[in-house]
Amino acid sequence: MTTKRMAVAEKVIAFRDPGDGPSPERKAAVDLATMFADKKFHVHGKPEHLERVIYRFRAFLDGISLEDPDRPWIIKQLSFLQRLRSHNSTSTSAGTVSANVQDSLPVTSGSA
Repeated sequence: MTTKRMAVAEKVIAFRDPGDGPSPERKAAVDLATMFADKKFHVHGKPEHLERVIYRFRAFLDGISLEDPDRPWIIKQLSFLQRLRSHNSTSTSAGTVSANVQDSLPVTSGSA
């Protein structure tokens, strides 16, 4: 089900109007795609899911203004995920993230 939802979010993200502008719903779609990727990583903990959620958080950060009230939270999450990647690459091989790292994942807000 999440795959179908992600596909819909991807279509909205990629949409260009006749004037070559982005969809007016782009920010919401990027937010949803980030949330789906984050949840998938939290459930499965695979390194490839970690890479996808980092990519999504970067895309989300790139698409918002400097004044956006969610920006500090997004930066904090992205920093945490990048540290987790660094820890994961030094402490585990391919497969799932170790249980102690998985247990340290922060609670995510509903906004990303």
